[in-house]
Amino acid sequence: MVVDIDGQSLKFGNAVLKTLGMCLSLVVYALPFLSAVFNEHRQTWYERIAKSYQITKNQG
Repeated sequence: MVVDIDGQSLKFGNAVLKTLGMCLSLVVYALPFLSAVFNEHRQTWYERIAKSYQITKNQG
């Protein structure tokens, strides 16, 4: 699940930024992984630009 920094659904503009960043990352494959390793919240560079987080929702 992808949410914004407030835990709400991602807005359209931020979703577009994240998607464009993901597409650009296909060119430089290791870049998202390296940026996540050195980030305290484990965000990729395009998640930081889009101000979003990838979270896991607990089932239960």
